[in-house]
Amino acid sequence: MQNADERPASTLFILGIFTATFLALVVLLILVVLFLPFNNPAMGLIVVFAAGGVAANLWFSREKAAPTSGRAWSHAVMCGVIATVLSSALAILGLSGDDRLWSELNAAGLTMVIVLAVITVIQILIVRLSFWVTFRQAVKKAA
Repeated sequence: MQNADERPASTLFILGIFTATFLALVVLLILVVLFLPFNNPAMGLIVVFAAGGVAANLWFSREKAAPTSGRAWSHAVMCGVIATVLSSALAILGLSGDDRLWSELNAAGLTMVIVLAVITVIQILIVRLSFWVTFRQAVKKAA
């Protein structure tokens, strides 16, 4: 019988936490870049890692156990795809007024598809790494 504190975290719960954290951190990153003379391209990857860590932490606190590897991978894939879609949407909004850049991107064609696929794979791997690190620390802390 399950304890009242130990209940499975639904996929929508995990994805919702990841998405909300990702968007909040992106807004924070935009504010940092606007007001401070600080611009580091790796910050986007740190945002993905941190959002994955927050989602994994809440996931562990809800289930009181680390998920199976397959479940963690499936959620990492979904979170990585969400991160790529949201990042792409923000990039499209940022580039919406630059017609010259849009024509260059349209001319790139297959190259852009390959770049987007590589970015998606990298983000999936970063989310999975953040899940692994967070679950590992949570299990040690709980023991």
